[in-house]
Amino acid sequence: MTRDTLETLRYTHEGKVDLIYIDPPYNTGAGDWIYNDRYVGDADAYRHSKWLSFMQKRLELARHLLAPTGVIIVAIDDNEHHRLRVLLDEVFGEQNFLGNVVWQGGRKNNVKFIADTHDYMLFFAKDKALLSTGNAWKESRPGYDELLQAGLDAWEESGHDAAAATALLRNWRRALPADHPARAERGLNMYDQVDGHPKHAGKVYSTGDLRNPFPRPNLQYDIPHPVDGKPVKMHPNGWIWSRERMMQAIEDGIVVFAPDSTGSARQKRFLEAGSQQSVAPVFTQDRSKATRSLAAILGTNDFPFPKDVDVIARWVNIATGGQPSAVVLDFFAGTGTTAHAVLQLNATDGGHRQSIVVTNNEVGQKAATALTKAGHAAGDPEWEAEGVFEKVTLPRIQTVVTGTRRDGSKLTDPVMDADGKKIASGIPGAIGYDENVTFLKLDYLDRDDIAADDAFRQIATLLWVKAGGRGPVIAEHAEAFAAPEGANYAVLFSVAEWAPFVELVNSRPEIETVYVVSDSETTYGPIVRAMRPEVSSFRLYENYLSNFEINVGGR
Repeated sequence: MTRDTLETLRYTHEGKVDLIYIDPPYNTGAGDWIYNDRYVGDADAYRHSKWLSFMQKRLELARHLLAPTGVIIVAIDDNEHHRLRVLLDEVFGEQNFLGNVVWQGGRKNNVKFIADTHDYMLFFAKDKALLSTGNAWKESRPGYDELLQAGLDAWEESGHDAAAATALLRNWRRALPADHPARAERGLNMYDQVDGHPKHAGKVYSTGDLRNPFPRPNLQYDIPHPVDGKPVKMHPNGWIWSRERMMQAIEDGIVVFAPDSTGSARQKRFLEAGSQQSVAPVFTQDRSKATRSLAAILGTNDFPFPKDVDVIARWVNIATGGQPSAVVLDFFAGTGTTAHAVLQLNATDGGHRQSIVVTNNEVGQKAATALTKAGHAAGDPEWEAEGVFEKVTLPRIQTVVTGTRRDGSKLTDPVMDADGKKIASGIPGAIGYDENVTFLKLDYLDRDDIAADDAFRQIATLLWVKAGGRGPVIAEHAEAFAAPEGANYAVLFSVAEWAPFVELVNSRPEIETVYVVSDSETTYGPIVRAMRPEVSSFRLYENYLSNFEINVGGR
């Protein structure tokens, strides 16, 4: 079904997805995924080739969905990492490889050799050359804002005395936990002074040398010390700046002198100039945090080892360059972490990113065995209730959006079992997200019904999704045309009414997409040409049907 959904998304989102993040089956041999309706175990001699075939078909479809500057992130562990990298090289081109990130999630002490507590994330671009023309990937430095504020607070508390403020700042840092970024990270803990110069009062800074890395006779000149007037000590190579720039820097208060001329001079490097940092290829985040978080949302510990929302949100933000309108797709949705991460990002920065998550309602091998023994089969209510979508993905998204669990309790409430034992703590301040969420189920329609215009209701939501998924859905067939208030798309059902329809579309700039029901290209063409040139137009139902006839075997 996942592959069929990707085919459907080619109709609605081809070339529109900014980021694909997937966490596919790791093929550990523990029956963690299904191929041709069978769980694949470690005794299957072809399990690696089956997994590669399974992944290749989906990755080829995924490539069509990415925007020209789009990125795909694929999570994996050691079982298939090397095979996946070769497959991604083939599908996306090895020239589009961006990096291999290692997520250290904990440590095991009961292992014989090396503790395999890490995962990987392989990054590929649709076209690295296009991606390289944009801004470099950066992220905010953890602890930066706190350190910046601590400097300002110290400045005020000291009564605007630079030496006293510096002492207060250093005391503040020493009181931090040892692993706090402002104390532990070399890139931040070097900033340990508070400036008293009128131009930079209260700013936190570190100092760096002013020597030139190479001998430069033209940069060897005397700088008088501001106290005794004698030349300060100069490195034999000379200074890093010209005399004119040095004098201006001294006037601007960004040069620090030793107490007397026997010492050299150094430059101030202000913390505020370094709010961003390059992305490191290795990071550490304990996975148990994500397990506890999901338990607090669902009120159950039934689903182990979910991905961490904060981690996914971080990488979504990095890989989309912080774009507030990014379209993010996850077609191995699992517990719905990617959707949750996008919701969280929007709430944090006021963005309006769109998240599309796809999942089957798969039942785990252990539960499937128990259900079969109890006489249940796929399709039975008892069976479907144990599927990952019904049991985890759906209630998770509903709960984080509404702020209320299925049992009516609030996310701020702790979760208790039948015996009164606490399963999970409540989530402080969790009140839900101001978001619109639509749950859709993919089904199969008869081609003749669609071609005969007898199935508009069944594909109506898909047309709404293709138009951007905003505003009201045109759900019913109209006599002439439909363009409800607040909609960003319109549908012409009767070409005989094309003139008033075109007049309406041209008068409403919010209408960006138009569907015209016509079995004739000759009729359709003049209607399209009469509309505003920025309107995207599609002919029904030929355009819809032809989407599913595309051979996606190549690129």
